[in-house]
This record gives sequence, structure tokens and C-alpha cells, in this order.
Amino acid sequence: ALKDRAQLKAGETLLVLGAAGGVGAAAVELGKAMGARVVAAASTNDKVEFALELGADNGLIYPSGPMDKAAQKELSGEFKLATGSFHFTTILSAKLRIACLATSKSNYYTATQATI
Repeated sequence: ALKDRAQLKAGETLLVLGAAGGVGAAAVELGKAMGARVVAAASTNDKVEFALELGADNGLIYPSGPMDKAAQKELSGEFKLATGSFHFTTILSAKLRIACLATSKSNYYTATQATI
């Protein structure tokens, strides 16, 4: 899915949600093998540390449980900071099976979905 659907390329940024789980860990390793910059996001420090050991370039701890609109907006800002810009290339979420968000240089975004 990272290659065929998201068309992840070397030098692009991959944000992996649930980076310490089975699918997330595989995505971290595959993203690095494909030459992407990988940002690992998980719910605890230990999980982020695990993803960093797998090769993620940096990590982010996100809250577990439901979030209100303000918390969602804050988390979105943290994702933007962690990825270095608003223009991350691909997001992988194991909970959503795989949700890829391909971006362009502009503010136009096209969402695609695939299953593993």
C-alpha cells in the first residue's frame, strides 16, 4: 500500500500512527527502506522509543482515548511540527487499516484508502 497506493518515494515524509504495533512497526521499517523520512506516533514513550529503535527519524506521543475539538486541533499542530511542515506526504494508521493522504506542494489534499 505504501508503494502502490500512496506512491511513497525517497525523500518524502511518512507519518505512522500506532507505530509500535505490528502494522505500524512494519510501516516504519518499510518507509525507511524506501528512503522516506519516518515520523513515528504512538500513545506512550516506550512505544515511541521502540519505533525509534526500528529506524524512525523522530517520534511523537499522542493522547489515548477520545479527544474534543480543541485537543484534536492541538494534536494536528503537533503532527505538523513533528513532520517539519504542513506538507507531509503519507499518513499510515493501523487502526484505519491503512489511510494514505497524498499531498501536493499546494494546500490541496487527496485522500485515498487501501487495505493491507
